[in-house]
Amino acid sequence: MQVAENRAVMFVDLLGFASLTEQHALELERIKGDRLLSLRFGTVFSPDNPLTRAFTSFHRSLESTIDLAQMSHSLTAITFSDSAFVATTHLFEVVNMAAYLIQRLLQQRIPARVGVAYGSFSAVRFRSDVAVDGGDHAAHFLGTGVVRSHATEICGIKGLRILLHPSAASLLDDPTPNPPHPDKDGLRYVECSGEGSSN
Repeated sequence: MQVAENRAVMFVDLLGFASLTEQHALELERIKGDRLLSLRFGTVFSPDNPLTRAFTSFHRSLESTIDLAQMSHSLTAITFSDSAFVATTHLFEVVNMAAYLIQRLLQQRIPARVGVAYGSFSAVRFRSDVAVDGGDHAAHFLGTGVVRSHATEICGIKGLRILLHPSAASLLDDPTPNPPHPDKDGLRYVECSGEGSSN
């Protein structure tokens, strides 16, 4: 029987997205146009619509973070709507990605929060069938790393933070799953309190 490997997993969420979506028009042409310009020319523009700006900036920053990380190590990234899961081998790799992404978003005044965990992760199946008037899309992935990283992001601690689940915090001094690395010594974590700590 095949068993899913343990991975360091981060879940990143764009904060305030539901409110932005309710308050502002959905500018599909501008969002699609930003995607095409970014792919062809690396062009960055700043639309007036806060929803458009937050959504395009979030995904542009996420893509550049993933591209940079893939130059030094393998990873699996699953992006959807206003959030994403990224799984890689070592804790310091995913924390470096999270720190880089949060810094980029802060520079653009885009709020986001990240939960990091360690546990099983498996991307089982991806499917996309697009028709003229609709489509069928599926992303099947699961594991304790997925559940824990998401629970950590919503644990109740407010603000723009990178939060570590106990499964990840326990690796800080364990060289077996997380070999010594210069960036590892700078990691700090805060504990969820009250109801959030049960996540």
